[in-house]
Amino acid sequence: MNRGDSMTDIDYSKIREFDGSQHNGFEEMICQLANLEQFEDSDYFVSKDGSGGDGGIECYWKFKDGTEYGWQAKYFLNSLGSNEWSQIDKSVKTALEKHPNLTKYYVCVPKNRTDSRKLHQGKPTISEFDKWNTHVESWEKIAEVKSMQVEFVFWGKFEITQRLLSLKPNYQGLLGYWFDSTLLTFDSLKQLFERSEKSLGERYSTENNVALPIEDIFHTIAMDKTWQKQTQVSISRFDDNCENLRSLETNKYMYWAKEKVTSIRSKAESILVQLVRFNYDKTIIFENDKEIKNDISELIYQTSELEESFIGAKEARASDNDSSVNDTLNSLQNNVLKILNFFKDYFEVLDSSIFKSGKEKTLLVTGEAGAGKSHLLCDIAKKRLSSNLPTIFLLGQHYDGQDPIQFIGSSLGIVNHSSSDILSLINSLGETYDSRVLIIIDALNEGHYRERWSDFLVDFIEQSSKYKNIGIVLSCRGNYLDFIFPTELEKRIPKINHEGFKGNLSEAARKYLELNGIQAPNIPFLSPEFTNPLFLKIVCQSMKTLEIKEFPKGSMSFNTIFEYYLQTLEGKIFKQLKGFSKLSIRNSLDDFSNKLYPDNIWGIKTMDAMEIFDKYDNGKGEFTIFDLLISEGILSLDYEADTTGRKSEIVRFTYERFSDYYTANKILQKYPTLEELSDAFNPDKEIGLILDKEYKYRGIIEALSVEIPERYHIEFFALVVYDEKKYLDEDRLLNIYFSKSILMRSPSSITEETLVFLNKIRCNGYHSVALNTLLQLSTEPNHPWNSKFLSNNLQKKSLPERDEFWSTFVGVNDYSEDQETPESPLRTLLNWSLKTNLNHVEPERLYLLAITLIWFTTTSNRLIRQQATKALSKVQFLIKERIPEFISEFSETDDPYLVSSLYAAIYGAVTQITDDSLLQDIIKTIPCESIIEGEHPNILIRDHILGIFEYTKSRGVGFANYDQFMLPLKSKATWPLEIPSQDELDSITSGYSRISSSVQGFIGDFGKYSMSDVKNWSVTEISGNDHPKTCKEFTLGFLETLENEARELFQEYMDLVTDEEKSVQIDQNLFFSKILEGGQSIIDLCDDIPDTFDDNFDGEYEARVRKQEVEKKVQEEKKQSLIDRIKLMIADDKMEQFEWILHLGMSDRTAKFDETQAQRWVVKRAYDLGWTKERFDSFENIYCKGYPTTINKNLERIGKKYQWIAYYELLAILSDHYQYIDRGYSDVDDSRYFGAWQLDLREFDPTTWFKAKKDDENTSINDDFFWWSCKQYDNFPRFDLEEQTKWLWDTTTSPDLSNCFTYTNPADSTEWISMFEFQMWRKKPVTNKDDYYESETWYRVNSSIIKEEDYHQLKSTLIGKETLQSPDIVHIRTNGNQKYLGEFPWHSSYSDYNDWTTHDQYSILNGLSSLVPIFEYSWSTDGQEHMRSESTNFYIPSKILVENLKLQRDQSFPSEWYKDNHLIFFDPSFRHGDKSKALIRKDIVCAWLAENNNVLIWLIGGEKQLYNPRIQGFPGRLIHNGVFCMDSTGKIEGEIWYEEERP
Repeated sequence: MNRGDSMTDIDYSKIREFDGSQHNGFEEMICQLANLEQFEDSDYFVSKDGSGGDGGIECYWKFKDGTEYGWQAKYFLNSLGSNEWSQIDKSVKTALEKHPNLTKYYVCVPKNRTDSRKLHQGKPTISEFDKWNTHVESWEKIAEVKSMQVEFVFWGKFEITQRLLSLKPNYQGLLGYWFDSTLLTFDSLKQLFERSEKSLGERYSTENNVALPIEDIFHTIAMDKTWQKQTQVSISRFDDNCENLRSLETNKYMYWAKEKVTSIRSKAESILVQLVRFNYDKTIIFENDKEIKNDISELIYQTSELEESFIGAKEARASDNDSSVNDTLNSLQNNVLKILNFFKDYFEVLDSSIFKSGKEKTLLVTGEAGAGKSHLLCDIAKKRLSSNLPTIFLLGQHYDGQDPIQFIGSSLGIVNHSSSDILSLINSLGETYDSRVLIIIDALNEGHYRERWSDFLVDFIEQSSKYKNIGIVLSCRGNYLDFIFPTELEKRIPKINHEGFKGNLSEAARKYLELNGIQAPNIPFLSPEFTNPLFLKIVCQSMKTLEIKEFPKGSMSFNTIFEYYLQTLEGKIFKQLKGFSKLSIRNSLDDFSNKLYPDNIWGIKTMDAMEIFDKYDNGKGEFTIFDLLISEGILSLDYEADTTGRKSEIVRFTYERFSDYYTANKILQKYPTLEELSDAFNPDKEIGLILDKEYKYRGIIEALSVEIPERYHIEFFALVVYDEKKYLDEDRLLNIYFSKSILMRSPSSITEETLVFLNKIRCNGYHSVALNTLLQLSTEPNHPWNSKFLSNNLQKKSLPERDEFWSTFVGVNDYSEDQETPESPLRTLLNWSLKTNLNHVEPERLYLLAITLIWFTTTSNRLIRQQATKALSKVQFLIKERIPEFISEFSETDDPYLVSSLYAAIYGAVTQITDDSLLQDIIKTIPCESIIEGEHPNILIRDHILGIFEYTKSRGVGFANYDQFMLPLKSKATWPLEIPSQDELDSITSGYSRISSSVQGFIGDFGKYSMSDVKNWSVTEISGNDHPKTCKEFTLGFLETLENEARELFQEYMDLVTDEEKSVQIDQNLFFSKILEGGQSIIDLCDDIPDTFDDNFDGEYEARVRKQEVEKKVQEEKKQSLIDRIKLMIADDKMEQFEWILHLGMSDRTAKFDETQAQRWVVKRAYDLGWTKERFDSFENIYCKGYPTTINKNLERIGKKYQWIAYYELLAILSDHYQYIDRGYSDVDDSRYFGAWQLDLREFDPTTWFKAKKDDENTSINDDFFWWSCKQYDNFPRFDLEEQTKWLWDTTTSPDLSNCFTYTNPADSTEWISMFEFQMWRKKPVTNKDDYYESETWYRVNSSIIKEEDYHQLKSTLIGKETLQSPDIVHIRTNGNQKYLGEFPWHSSYSDYNDWTTHDQYSILNGLSSLVPIFEYSWSTDGQEHMRSESTNFYIPSKILVENLKLQRDQSFPSEWYKDNHLIFFDPSFRHGDKSKALIRKDIVCAWLAENNNVLIWLIGGEKQLYNPRIQGFPGRLIHNGVFCMDSTGKIEGEIWYEEERP
């Protein structure tokens, strides 16, 4: 529709639909027109307020004085009858009710009002104009009653059309958009995308998509919902920090800095006032960013000063000698530091290129050829369009050299329109979809007209910037920026550089290869080309074409990969060039490469290069060979400046390594013999000259260091003529080139000479290039330096030698990839083992991997050891037939850390093995006598081996002497224990000892806390005793061993002690008897004590106290005198026993093993294991000293490793000889020692191989909707105190409890029921947190099985009488963070899990028996020193269901349980990241209920509540409850009731 048409030509019945209807389209158009209205003192515009539940208004303008102008749209095309007026009237009244600040109200209808001048049968009619005036009078009266003064304005067809025909820039395009339904439809955007996607060809494919962090950048320029949510969260956090400042301001300990805090708080709140306007104006932060940044900069300065001033404050209080004040100031300083860091982070966001792209509405993506720019932008466009976000995706190769706006218009089919019309149309589209339209133009450097961009770009971006709903995203190869972008534009345009997979290389590349069915190499991707997605894609395609499934073994040979690439390219180009020889392609590249070296190493001028390739072109194809080599990516166009700064276009190999490969081969072809080659290394010869210009020829040197050993069987570095004047340093060359060359060479090129050079590489502290190289080769079958080579060398060393050489290296060489540093080989191997599907990896490679993983477990880095053990278990299961080999090879290794991890891993694998003959072989191979009953037993090693035995026994697999290995065991350890004296230890430690300090020191956590399980053993030997002896029994027994006089003296001493204890007991008995006789409480007795005493009482009290002190002193002196006399009569070898007996006294408590003796034994054993200051002091000083940090938080001292080994050995010995002390638990059998799980000794679960979630990871629930997802709660009130209170007590807005536990899978119509779930929804005020409540509602679904006849009793007991929101009404058993998942349910640790429970009077199920049908598996590292917090939890079927239904667990997804390959039970939280719930097939449960005459009940409880700690008083709470029952037929019945807790 053209703007020159008359107003009456606009047919409003033809308006474009929006959101499914023309009515919505008209409303949206009115909102857009209202938004374009210009008013003085306007503040912000709010669109579509009515859809949020406010009613009466489609949109409104808010003014700075708080008043509002509102618009209401009614799509009435015909006459305004009574029904239409009634609807208008209702909207007006609603608006007056909901918007008390309304001062002008627009009623918009797409027709003009009839006037009163028309006659009907000679009489004036009541026209629509008259009816309008009548209604206005009525509305004005209603407004007056509300103390409002509102002007009512009518927008009819005339007024609306007048605006649509406006020539103002922002109005242009609206008419065409809304009334030409063929113009700029969403389908046209999709069709344009499909054309562009097709043109990209192999540069984009969804199946090869790998998500990268760079994708998140585009949310900002798009101002999409994700960005809006992130911004709201950041504003909310800003508000929280303002609240923290208020708390600091009123803190009594901050009196000395109150003015500073007040100033900071005031400044922060002034910024917050601006930020909160984001709720209504999404551009406010962009518009006011300079002011906000300046204010935050000042905040940072002031807060930094405040934080630094704490030093003086603490010094001023130093003389107080009050540690609590200092602790408080430290805590407050930490709070200030957190606030400061938040302000700094906020400033960095506002100062980033990402933020600037949102402000400027432009973004430039740069990157090298093949970095994945096209794939990235195409994928962004595709995802946006699939989410109904308007996106225009164009390719630079299609650019025709005209004005870019017209290029965009013609691409969309918009012709014969001005540039302003085109942009206005696009802007209207964005306004309609409440999102910026992203115009993405990829690869400006491509196409025949690329030089024309520089003529138009400035104007294009300037014109586009006038439209708030348009964002421009451009991409260009980095070396073309100067050519295409005018200098000033390039400087100011926000840009990001896309570096392919860099920063996420290993994970992204491995995922990419896995998607293509190619096994990734087991080493880090050292070649920089592997960060390039296009290169990786080409390699994958080449290998798939040649049906090669994995990278070349041993020779991770770039040469070989390049050959794959060339072969594939030759095939592709051959198909496109008629009558062309494949050999010509190779020859043309050879000719081209010959021209590069040595004079044109960076590239050849384009015209010269074209001449080279034209010689091989027959001119018969649609494209030239030169064009095809460019388009296929082997060659690239680039720009190079000469010495005068003049730029010219050049051609080079896209990947420098290709050029290096060609050049190195050409060089070596000149030297057929070793003698000639050796001569070339002389300083004045070719290779010598190359070395002289190493900076220029580094890639060629690297290629030569690979090719020379392969061809001549001599090391490159053996030929180098080292000349100090030319700075050819052997150490430096080896570090730079040697290790890389090793990884690209074939195994046959490795010689004894190679090993000599490997050993020459110097270590940097505890970082070793040589060991990293061996790790990178460790999994290569048939390689002389694979893990067998490493293992043989490590086995030859003693424990301390190995720890000094190897364990320290492993401990500190675990680092992940970032933008600057590649992933360490150790981390690569661990991640590959844990995160990759290894099912198709060749067995020999897995075997070598397992050997490497075993040796990782010697480290004192607990994280590495745990992950390596889990990975080892996973790998051993895949090569389960070789488990006996590992047992034979490593069981006798002199490192209990390794042996413990070995058997933990084997145990994890064994619990998944169902091959009974293999299980028989495994248990027969275990050297039980040497490990279980050897001289140095280990309680954890035993735990895993006995678990293996128990599993095999549960399957009916065993061996003749199985009962020999039942607890308690007997080891060959020295018995009785030889406890060293303190003097002996002092002579060993010779001065300060970290081991002694840790175990015996005043604050030695290891001795005090880690060794606390020692006290679980008595000192009563197992044999010949019915029960552990008491302290009194031991004391009397010692008395019998003394001679006459000593016995008499000790008897006298014991009588004194007994009298003291009796005296204390008598006083206690009198006190409590008075309570019982008088019926008084302790509080009553205390109340009887007078508040004041007279002088006479004070004197009597003081005299009595003095008398008691004198008597006590006399008594103590008498006891000490007796002890001194006895010691003179006791032999030295009994002296320590006597000291221990004195400590025991005459109580009836069980006598426990002496902790001080245990500590001394552990210290001595740790030193016996080989710790010396010379070996380990330096390492521990550097990495293990002080409080755990991000560097050393997982790393323990080697000395502590030996402490743990000694401690676990001690516990094993104690369990062999001494009786265990029953701790008196009511719910578990603790009468004797059953296993390590009783003592909480198990740190991780080796029977599961999945990755736990870090506590600091993003724990937000997956937003995807699944068939088992509960219905989203959407009945929250708006932020209004009155509305929130109404909502709280309204039971109709409570969640539907009757339909919250049943689900249907639409794929097969199977019905599922939930046996547990917890759902919670909150609506928090992002801003104005002082004024409104947070609305919250939740419910918890619990379930139990009861007998069918008990349900009616349950109903009468519960319904309407009890509330069910307590989390304790049903007790779901857990594994206690100690029992392994793989042990469920057959292991003895689960033997006390009685599924049926009879409830007592304290339960709401009083008198009934019930079965909880689920079990919760949970494992957390919380509380483990030197371990990052990780946790895993999910639900599984209860023991009785697993056994009765014969369910089998899925190893990869352990929350899923199957029967006959059919899924029966699952918790979706594990696989899908959804909320946790326990889902089971309904038909399976019903059948089981029928067999057992049971019913399933649901006990559901929850609340609706309002919460805000900033608002005084309790607003109340509504409790909702439900009881439901399902019988064996599947019929479900029940009731819901509510309880109000009013304020």
